[in-house]
Amino acid sequence: KEGDQGMIPSLKEEMVMAFCMVAVGVGRRHMDAPENSCDPSPYPSSYFPRCPQYVFDEWARMSTAVLNAFNPCLGWQRDVFGSTGSSYVDEKVTALVSAQASFVRLVQELTHAVGLLSPISISLKMVPAASPPHVLWDQLEEAAVFLGKYSCDAIDDQSILDNIGAAMDQCISFELRNDGILNHHLRVYIMALAADQWVQCRHVATRQEYEGKGTETNLNASGATALLQALSPRRIFAKIVENHKAQIESFSQKHKDLYKKYAQDTVTACVACIENIALSASDWRKRFGNSAEIKSIYTVAMSTLQGPDSSAPLLPVCKSAIERIQAAFSSNEPPDLEHVSLSPLLMNSSDLRRRPVVTASKRIEALDSYHEGYLVMLSRLIISARIDKCVFSAPAVGVSQGVGRMQNWLRLALPPAPPSRA
Repeated sequence: KEGDQGMIPSLKEEMVMAFCMVAVGVGRRHMDAPENSCDPSPYPSSYFPRCPQYVFDEWARMSTAVLNAFNPCLGWQRDVFGSTGSSYVDEKVTALVSAQASFVRLVQELTHAVGLLSPISISLKMVPAASPPHVLWDQLEEAAVFLGKYSCDAIDDQSILDNIGAAMDQCISFELRNDGILNHHLRVYIMALAADQWVQCRHVATRQEYEGKGTETNLNASGATALLQALSPRRIFAKIVENHKAQIESFSQKHKDLYKKYAQDTVTACVACIENIALSASDWRKRFGNSAEIKSIYTVAMSTLQGPDSSAPLLPVCKSAIERIQAAFSSNEPPDLEHVSLSPLLMNSSDLRRRPVVTASKRIEALDSYHEGYLVMLSRLIISARIDKCVFSAPAVGVSQGVGRMQNWLRLALPPAPPSRA
C-alpha cells in the first residue's frame, strides 16, 4: 500500500536507496582501469571487467532486474520541494530524493559498464552543469567526471543490452504519463541517459553488423519517438519556467539570473539529445537504407524542435540544430563506423568542474527539513561504509578463497569467528 505519510513510503525509499547503492558498489568492484589511466591522452582509456565474463554478465542482469523492480520510484512524489508546487531550485534532501538519485546512479554505472554510455555523452558532459547544485545529485556529477575518462566495449550478450533498452523505454514512459516526473534533476538525467543509450545502442548494432558479429538491425523507432516527444524544448521550458512564474517573480534578481541560466542550459541539453538521435537515425539510413521508421524519427525530431506553433519564433539553438539535421539527411556520404555522430553543442561543452559544497546557514539548521536531510546523509554514509567493508573483505577476484570465510557486513549479525577460534 502506497501513501504519502507513515512508515511505508520511508521503507520503500530506503529499499530503493540500499539496493541501488549495493549494486553500484559491487559493480565498481568488478571493474578495473588500465595501469596507464593517468595518461594525458585526450582519448578515453578503456575500462574493463576484472572478473570472469560470466560473473560480470550476472551482475548486469541483476542490476537490470533492480532497475525494473524499482522504476516506479520515478513517479513517486512526497513534497520534495520547498513547498507544494515550488521551483526545482528549492529541492530538499529527503529519503525520496536520495532513492531517486541512487536509482539514476545505477543507470549511469550500468549503461557505462556494458558499453552503452560513451565517455563523450550528454549525460556525462552537459547535464551535470545544467542543474542547480544539490548535495545528492552532485554525486552523479562526481561520478560523471570519473566515468568520462574511460570507455567500455559493448558486451556480447545481446539479451542484456535489449533488457536495458526496454528498462530505459519504461523510464521514459513515466515522464509521458499525466504530470510526468516532478523532480527536475531526475527528469533531465533520465532523459539524457535514455537518449545516450539509444544512440550508442544503434552505433553498437551498426558496428557489429559491419564486422559480421551480428545481424541485429532493430532501430527501436517507437522508443526514439517517445524520447523526442519527452525532450521537446518547449515542453521542458514550460515545466521548469512557465509553471513556476509566480515563484520566480518573488526571487531576487541574482536568483532569477541563476534560474534563467539553468533553464537555458537544460533546454540546450535537450536540443543536443534530439540532434544526436536524429544524426544517429541519419547514419542508420546511410547504412541500412531509408524506411518508414527513419522518416518517422526525422519528422518527430523536426516537429519537436520547431514547436507546435509555426508562427512562434524559433530559438537560435533549435534553428541551428534543424539546419544541421537537414544537412545530414541530404548528404550521401558513408557513415563513420568508428565514431558516433554528435551534436556540436556537446562537442563544444566545457569540462566539468566540481562545484563547491554550500554549507547550511544557522536559519536553515533550525528547520525540520535540515534534520531530515542530515539523517538521510548519515544513513547513506552507513550504507556506503557497510558496502565497502563487505566488498573489500572478499578475496580479490580470481584468488582462491581457501578455507577462510568472508565477512558479510551487509547483514546485521556478528562477524564470523577467526579461523584460530572457530
